[in-house]
Amino acid sequence: MLKERILQIANYIGKNAKVLDIGTDHGYIPLYLLKNNITDKITATDINAKPLLQAKNILSEYKDLETLNFIKSDGFISVPDINSYNYIIIAGLGGKTIEFILKNYKDKANLILNPTNNEGNLRKFLFENKFKIEDEKLIFENNIYSIIIKAKKQDKNLKYNKKDLILGPILIKKNNKLISEYYYKKGIYYQNIFLKSKKEEHKELAKIYLSNNLVK
Repeated sequence: MLKERILQIANYIGKNAKVLDIGTDHGYIPLYLLKNNITDKITATDINAKPLLQAKNILSEYKDLETLNFIKSDGFISVPDINSYNYIIIAGLGGKTIEFILKNYKDKANLILNPTNNEGNLRKFLFENKFKIEDEKLIFENNIYSIIIKAKKQDKNLKYNKKDLILGPILIKKNNKLISEYYYKKGIYYQNIFLKSKKEEHKELAKIYLSNNLVK
């Protein structure tokens, strides 16, 4: 269990908000929200029955709570009243999977997204589908970098550039030491990849990641 990741996701959730946790896995995020009295209005879903059962077991002390629900669902498919949720959490899934889940989403809940990969492609999907990225966090825990994105559907088209997709439009502005080190490591990684592959895409990624020159 990545405690800092769960804490930072939970910090986005408003008091007594109605929350949908897509792909809840073991139910650690709902457990944190309940134990810390953030909200008890939670629906936890998973595409597989086994992790959903594990979540029920972990949350067994709250089994009589009428506002806590468990649904076996592929994304939103089996979830009723989607437009009633204030926050939708999709954490610990690949960026492409998150895109697939969100492709037909039209409502304006606060989206808390935590992709395990392909965050650049996910940002592009968000921009192109009128989801404004309102905040981003970078976490380093158990030797793993993790990005959390807060986004919300808008009515208008959104402008972006390649740096926004690769570096993150909010992370660029924050520019703290952790973010700088992350960019530097990614830049060196793609630089080394380019030396072997000679592909221009790897060269460009290295250049973008190293462009901030924040790590001396």
